[in-house]
Amino acid sequence: MFARKATIGVMLCAVAALLGPAAGAGEVTVEKVDTPKVLTDKYVDTTSLEGIVNGIVKEGMSDQEKLIAFYHWYRRLIFHHRYMGGDRRNVLNTINSYGNNLCGSQAGALVVILKKAGFETRVVCGEGGKGFGGHTFVEVKCDGKWHCIDTMTNFFVFNRENPPQIASLDEMKKDPTLVTKAVEEKRAPPGFITCMNDPEITVKDIPRLEGELGMKADRRWATLTFEGGSLLEFWAKAPKKWRTLTTGNYGGHYIPGILDIVLKPNEEYVRLWDNVGKWIAGPSYACHGPHHTCGHTDEDDTLNFPFFEPYKKTNFGLTKTCYRYYGNGWLDWRPDAVAGEVEAGCDKVDNLVREGSTFKIKEAGKDGVMEISVKSPYAITDVELELEADGANPPLVSMGTTDRKKRTRFGPMPHPQKVKGVLRYATEQENPLYEYKLQIKAQGDTAFRVVGLKTTFQLNIYALPGFFPGKNTVTVSAKAPVKLDRKRLFVTYEWDEGPGWTTPRTLTKQIAEFPASYDVDVKGPKMPRMKRIVMKLAEKGIEKPKKTPAKKARPAGAPAAETSRDRREKPRRPQTGTVPWEPIHTPRSFART
Repeated sequence: MFARKATIGVMLCAVAALLGPAAGAGEVTVEKVDTPKVLTDKYVDTTSLEGIVNGIVKEGMSDQEKLIAFYHWYRRLIFHHRYMGGDRRNVLNTINSYGNNLCGSQAGALVVILKKAGFETRVVCGEGGKGFGGHTFVEVKCDGKWHCIDTMTNFFVFNRENPPQIASLDEMKKDPTLVTKAVEEKRAPPGFITCMNDPEITVKDIPRLEGELGMKADRRWATLTFEGGSLLEFWAKAPKKWRTLTTGNYGGHYIPGILDIVLKPNEEYVRLWDNVGKWIAGPSYACHGPHHTCGHTDEDDTLNFPFFEPYKKTNFGLTKTCYRYYGNGWLDWRPDAVAGEVEAGCDKVDNLVREGSTFKIKEAGKDGVMEISVKSPYAITDVELELEADGANPPLVSMGTTDRKKRTRFGPMPHPQKVKGVLRYATEQENPLYEYKLQIKAQGDTAFRVVGLKTTFQLNIYALPGFFPGKNTVTVSAKAPVKLDRKRLFVTYEWDEGPGWTTPRTLTKQIAEFPASYDVDVKGPKMPRMKRIVMKLAEKGIEKPKKTPAKKARPAGAPAAETSRDRREKPRRPQTGTVPWEPIHTPRSFART
């Protein structure tokens, strides 16, 4: 078996029956699911701008209540971390793939959402002076007045009106005690600038961050550590010197359909509320995956901490305690070649004939070419192609974007040894990839079989459609036609519930018609610890619901027993040194580590 692994966005949606040729076997019908979507009634639909707005705005809300709801929801999903990819102000990418950003990018994406909800906004900058520098955030107009909010530092204050209103920069400039006495006078919202409450990374750590970790720009605002004082002191100073940057979107933009894919037969779409050690490397501290470096301060956010609490990690990245970090998932395609599923999943099959599950040259003297395109709903971190090949000339594998001029040739696969390599993005220069194309070229007596293609991606765990304690309604929808024939869409949820999250649960449903919905009861008293959601298109009746044996409750605070799956998916720290193989060309969108 041979494999290439190279670093380079999925919500499910519709059903289409496609005809794909199976050499020597006539025509076979191969079912696919085109853009399916799985949602739960308690979580916001983050697959579209409309879904976000409709999920947050409730009937009867005042404008200020709407604004506060957007503020708390957005800061729950996004933490401060320096990500400089070219797509950092894309609303859906920020929310679904990354879950982190710094001030200007947070502001740019937020104003797009707020404008969709009907608000007038402006992006502004406040200056804190020496030891702080400048910071970008948002003012929003409600009822004819401007109101200042900042999701990155968890800041806004109410004024002293009756009823109280969110204060503007001009109000805070005129009366700094609106800021300095907000907590004392109980005018601060839940989670008020919690990152200044004994953060795990402080200004004293900056030399270490620069020296040991190679951290470059925006050290202050990436970690919210300042030589000039605390965050509260910054906010007492910033209103004295502020300016409007734009009433536009500040680079924020929305591209619909990013999370839409076509699910192939025998393709598994997995999303974890955890990670497997693969992330889009950022320029600030690329040796650690994105995580909230203020660590335990999330415990002081009384409004959002119930969402964070189930996902506590210890000694993660730069922190001793961490609740917010990146997640992973993957698309794993294991086609049944005999059933014609390889051809149905390809863009091009030229001069190749299939005998059983093996592809061979059809016309001697000419190359045989197979091309496979993959669209991911999330930012791609890793790709692994598995082939089985025979013959003196192993197949040549090329990888690149769908634009042929930018295609990157990785060279011939070593024979007969299995070799893997890793490339990482130079995210300060280019967009991470959400789609790519593979070309497999056969020559001479080459014969090969496509075993599998796995695309791993980075995601934001807090944007996934999870459960609440009590009754939850799951909805699975798709585009027309709305009925599957031989295949079924298997939707599996795994989670832990009950006191101490000691009760594991697994539930699998077979979906034959769309839309479909079903209820799930979750035991409390706290939010469940969601583990994964899996969607797979397979033969009906094959993927049966798994029965999880009941486990005895363990003492409070005792660690859960590690399963074989946990061991396989345990986050791995990146290895240093050279990769075991080199590409012939390194594309501009990649940088080797």
